[in-house]
Amino acid sequence: MLLRNGISGFNITFMDAPQLSKELSRYYQVVCSDELNVLLRYSGAELLLDHKHELNKAELEQVKYWKPNTIGEIVFNFWD
Repeated sequence: MLLRNGISGFNITFMDAPQLSKELSRYYQVVCSDELNVLLRYSGAELLLDHKHELNKAELEQVKYWKPNTIGEIVFNFWD
């Protein structure tokens, strides 16, 4: 992936680790790879969000600018 500033981005591979998830779920909300790999939809320059979120206006502008492909790329972004 080539970003707008010319720096190559990373392809993030999300995978499940059941034992680690079990241990961490006592303290954190653990998100499975199926949820992180959900593809985002765009209509032209507009991001179409079908999911409940708490992103503010500035964060949504960053998402529109960087155009991540998945929910996981928003959660584990490198642009801020």
